Amino acid sequence: MFIRSFIESILKYAHYILFSLVLLTVIFAYCAFDLKFDSSIDVWFLENDPTIAVYQEFLDRFEADEIVVMGVFAPDVFSADVLASIKRITDTAQKAPHALRVHSLTNLRVPTVEDDNLSMHPLIFDLPQTEKERELIRKQALANRVVQGLVTQDSQATAIIVELDPKGNSFEGKVALTQSLRMIVAKEKSHVSISLTGSPPIDEAFYLYSMRDLKIVVPLVALVILIILLIFIRQLTMALIPFVIVIQSCVWLLGIMAILGINLNILSSGVLAVVLAIGVADAIHVITGYLQELMLGRSKRNAIMNSFRSLLLPCFLTSVTTIVGMLSLQISNLQPVREFGYLAALGVFIAFILSLILIPILLHYINTPKDIIIHRMQHGWFTRCLHCLAKPKLLSSSLIVGLTLILVVISLLSLSSLRVGTNVFNYFRANDPIRIETERVESKIGGSAAVEFVIQTKEDGLHDPQLLKQIESFQEWLKQIEGVTYVVSVVDELKELNRVYSDFDKDKYILPTTRQEIAQFMLVLAAEEDFARFVQDNNSVARISVRAQFNRSDQLVHMIPMIEEELTRQLGQTNKVFFTGFIKLMSDMEGYLLDSQIKSISLALFLIICLMGLLFRSIKFSFMSIIPNVLPILFGLSFMAWMTIDLDPGTVMIGSIALGLVIDDTVHFLVRYKRHRDCMCSLEDSITKTLLEIGRPIIITSLVLACGFLVMLFGSFAPNRHFGLISAYVIMIALIADLILLPAALIVTKRFFSDL
Repeated sequence: MFIRSFIESILKYAHYILFSLVLLTVIFAYCAFDLKFDSSIDVWFLENDPTIAVYQEFLDRFEADEIVVMGVFAPDVFSADVLASIKRITDTAQKAPHALRVHSLTNLRVPTVEDDNLSMHPLIFDLPQTEKERELIRKQALANRVVQGLVTQDSQATAIIVELDPKGNSFEGKVALTQSLRMIVAKEKSHVSISLTGSPPIDEAFYLYSMRDLKIVVPLVALVILIILLIFIRQLTMALIPFVIVIQSCVWLLGIMAILGINLNILSSGVLAVVLAIGVADAIHVITGYLQELMLGRSKRNAIMNSFRSLLLPCFLTSVTTIVGMLSLQISNLQPVREFGYLAALGVFIAFILSLILIPILLHYINTPKDIIIHRMQHGWFTRCLHCLAKPKLLSSSLIVGLTLILVVISLLSLSSLRVGTNVFNYFRANDPIRIETERVESKIGGSAAVEFVIQTKEDGLHDPQLLKQIESFQEWLKQIEGVTYVVSVVDELKELNRVYSDFDKDKYILPTTRQEIAQFMLVLAAEEDFARFVQDNNSVARISVRAQFNRSDQLVHMIPMIEEELTRQLGQTNKVFFTGFIKLMSDMEGYLLDSQIKSISLALFLIICLMGLLFRSIKFSFMSIIPNVLPILFGLSFMAWMTIDLDPGTVMIGSIALGLVIDDTVHFLVRYKRHRDCMCSLEDSITKTLLEIGRPIIITSLVLACGFLVMLFGSFAPNRHFGLISAYVIMIALIADLILLPAALIVTKRFFSDL
């Protein structure tokens, strides 16, 4: 009675409801235009995460660790025209939005000795006019170990380093800086060849590609869904019902995100594709139920009532289980993963509410399908296939269960080769411009991914030769790590000063041996504006800055525990030490990924088992419902191992989300099956009737979901592409499990659990 009264009320006030929904959609669409994008490394962490606290402490002290490396390539970077171009770029880049400092050959200061006085002077006072002047500059630059981080020994490449101002340490700031630098580079492209890399250009690429995916991939998902619905439903107006619901759900979700101030990132931008794919499920089940009622000769109104009466409970439960799977991601320590979870859950909830309200109204207003469509649905090839499938036997069922057990063992063994990967460099395709530019710069000049070390000691503690020796030893150890291209600290400046003061004797490129010499050299350096980049607080705080290659960052991530141990061993016994930077943040992300995968799947599994127990009031049914849902996730993880797909910020969500997705069909199957069993039907007859009733919507829903996720293969980022591929794979395995394995398991276990 409640359902009939509810639907009657909806139909009675249909015009007012439609007007209200349209008005809300317009409001949310307007709000959605204010959405912003952010994919900075620090947004991945929770606000109170100690990793971010250390990172922020470093930024507060040293202002910046993120840089843009502008690689300048020429036959000879010391030629007059190239140096002139570098100077123009350097001077203009200093005025770019959010540029803190710019370092290049044309503004670099080096130590010199005049009248036995040591001081710092520009490497280039004025641009050289003669060959002799150029060769002198070349000689000075290539002999200076500090300068060697900016120019190659063959003089064919040099770097212009642009430091990001902390005031611009936001996604918008990084994009503004990068785009301004690209405009500067465009004006000089006729003189030199320049490539840009570093975290700001990479963040800019994230922004551009995410916007592309929103404009192309999401509409493509919607188009694929509509095509599949047309193939199976065969009536445009009826196929548009699920389509309208999911599009409206996405608009509402985007509007709510904008109102709440939630920014888009590379994960949350994929939520729309998920909502599009998932949101059609309830509508497909109700529409298929409506068509089945029409096949039985019901009137339109009664067909609507009956379909909702039989499907409201399972649709509600499937939405709840999906939401539970999404919300299990809230235990993750990664902020975007949490956001993805609750945004996807909100999208599913919105889609369910809209389905509940819109489907009766839209079915009421559109014409019923033609008789030929109903006849084809009753006697077509699809129905004949379902009749063949709906007659499982004990022998075939035993073989299916046995084969499944073998596959389970193989899958479990393959999990040991599943890898964790957090290298953002691998998110881009091999032929992507940002990846090509990064490889070009890093292969010739060096990396732009950062690791930063800070040593805190007593006042004037950096005058201690022993401490400086320890810092030097640690730096030499770091240089041996594959992928590390540049390590610099005040130690290098002191050694260079000592070499210059010793008449440029290369054998004197060593640390001063007495506190007095060190103090004198420190005074020379303290007069420089850049001194605070490496030494602060009355010579009690030192910074070691490491630059590493982005394409080797995953290897460095795995070495972080070893680096931490070595740092403590060499410098942490009597000093306070810590380290941070891009690579360290990636390392902590990797640990959180593994933790998230285990915890979220376990929580989702536990909650769903509890829900199934409450639904069927039977422990046996509860655990039977898990069989066709845990196995697809296991097979999905093993598929990742076989395909060498890493566990990354995209694929880490597959387990809990897939569990929430694939259990939907199991709920529909078991609800119908239990109804028939409660009506005293035999187990075999109950399976047959259930498959004939829900086989069509389960297959259509699974195909819509799988194809919707497969469209994500056209996405720009590897995590999103992998998420789409693995999700589609898991959904199809789950379809097989629901239609074949679950009936087989019921038949095989009949002798043990006669009450199933």
